[in-house]
Amino acid sequence: MTNDPLLDALRELARALAPADIRLIVGGGYGLVLRARQLIESGARTLRLSIPPIRATEDIDCFLTTEIIIDRTRMASIRAVLDSLGYQPTVKNLQFTRRVDHEGQSRTIKIDLLAGPVPSDVCELVHVKEMRIRPRGTSGLHAYLTREAISIERGLQQLNIAAAGDPVIVALPHPFTYLLLKLFALRDRLNRGDVAAQKYHALDLFATWSMLTEPEWEEAQQFGREYQGDMIMTEASRVVAELFAGDTSPGVIALLGQALLQGMRIERDVVYAFRHDLALVFATGR
Repeated sequence: MTNDPLLDALRELARALAPADIRLIVGGGYGLVLRARQLIESGARTLRLSIPPIRATEDIDCFLTTEIIIDRTRMASIRAVLDSLGYQPTVKNLQFTRRVDHEGQSRTIKIDLLAGPVPSDVCELVHVKEMRIRPRGTSGLHAYLTREAISIERGLQQLNIAAAGDPVIVALPHPFTYLLLKLFALRDRLNRGDVAAQKYHALDLFATWSMLTEPEWEEAQQFGREYQGDMIMTEASRVVAELFAGDTSPGVIALLGQALLQGMRIERDVVYAFRHDLALVFATGR
């Protein structure tokens, strides 16, 4: 797998956490980078014949599973590892950065910790304040509560990121989860105003769809049916209807604008197929 400073940092972090039985779920833009590389290296057949360019990022979004976010010992282990690797909190107990040298230049590596909603039977084991979640009776490490990540632990895809030697395993979210996360992220960005740099989630959403394999597409539709009636899915349906109802809808305009910035041209029939499939997965109009 191609070396880069983010991959080196993720490999180092994952290896340090393995003795505590902690495996990270890598989401965000970097998760898409890893997924694209995996598909290219494996030669897997995707719904679209080509994989669109994936945007550069300096963030690594790490989702923590329920069994970790309720566990005081393992949360303390994560904080101890981050400290030992030289990460400094830039958002107290939640976001961590460090500077690294890469090809003679200094750059920042940022680690964001996130978690999905926990099941009702373990709610008493966590403390939630605003958008932060942590085990009760602890301090020192929180995760950002991402309420739309209802399927974050479903259909995880294991990925070995070791350069050589023993495996170093992280997980990638299922594309259905990515579609949900990117859909809400795009909605939130668009609500902040008409700033081009804030619309990259539209291209992330399109890239997620483009990289679906046939089995994943079937699974995405099945997950959509399973979560029907969940308030997050109801909201997702409204967002799809608002942002992708037609060729001049805000999400489509954001997508085409971001594609042009990347030197891409997305044909009208491809945009239609994309809109159609989003509506199908999220049951727009039902």
